[in-house]
Amino acid sequence: AVDMYDVAIEGAAPYQQTPLLQADHVSVGIQIVSVLQRKWYLKDIVVDHPVARVFVAQNGETNLPMLKSSSDQTTSVFDVGVRHVMLGHGELYYNDVKSALDADLHNFEFQSAFDPNPKRYSGGLSYSEGKIHFGNFNPLVHSFEAEFDATPDVFALKRGLLKSGS
Repeated sequence: AVDMYDVAIEGAAPYQQTPLLQADHVSVGIQIVSVLQRKWYLKDIVVDHPVARVFVAQNGETNLPMLKSSSDQTTSVFDVGVRHVMLGHGELYYNDVKSALDADLHNFEFQSAFDPNPKRYSGGLSYSEGKIHFGNFNPLVHSFEAEFDATPDVFALKRGLLKSGS
């Protein structure tokens, strides 16, 4: 396992002054199945207090880094088979500056587990104190909870609960 503290990833130009992603603590655990056959998998990924700040300008420019394309065969998240993922006490900020759409999500939780036989992820996502503000409308304050299953072919929302106002 590897533990890292105060992790930050800077955004793409011209938005480097504010980190795109930062977390208080990141832990990554690897399980070695066979050294001789070079078989291993990611056993655990835990991210404590992740904070994401996404900016999108009116011209469509964002602070998201561009991924380099590779001529090599791409690997799917289903091929990697991360056994357990936990994001705890996260926050998401979309356009901190005044814009047509602003969103804040607090107490963001994401958890996922992988079952290698059917190549299926199961998990949940939730947040509270979510605020979405669009144009001149009053902010929509809400909370959200969901449970899901995902295979390479199908995404199934098993349960979803959206709460807002009285």
